[in-house]
Amino acid sequence: MAIPGAKHVWSTSRWLRRRKVDVKRSGTIGWAFLSAYVVAWDLVALFSGHETLTSAFWRGTHHPVSRLPVTVVWLVTTAHLFGVLPARMDPISLLGQQIGRIHSPKVTIKVSIEPNVFSPPADVFPVL
Repeated sequence: MAIPGAKHVWSTSRWLRRRKVDVKRSGTIGWAFLSAYVVAWDLVALFSGHETLTSAFWRGTHHPVSRLPVTVVWLVTTAHLFGVLPARMDPISLLGQQIGRIHSPKVTIKVSIEPNVFSPPADVFPVL
């Protein structure tokens, strides 16, 4: 369902290519695909005897070398998703702002004011 007045973007996915995807709702599709990927990965790993993503996370948090980096990334990601960190302290938000500054087009607003449009009438306020 589209939001009135919302901008639309064409999705690059073959499944969604013919539909307009609401920009404000496109993150939901991303989360759905991410969730499906995690479930698919774990199912394939379980049936083929490979390591699941959960097992890899547990292994990373219990290994003496990777414990600190994995825990920090996990905590920062969780704090970002729950909005606990202010934007100026959130590394994920700061990275998004930097990328936005680099890749967003520069907008120049030109303002032209016609002469005497905003000047008061001479008979009310005589020019000295």
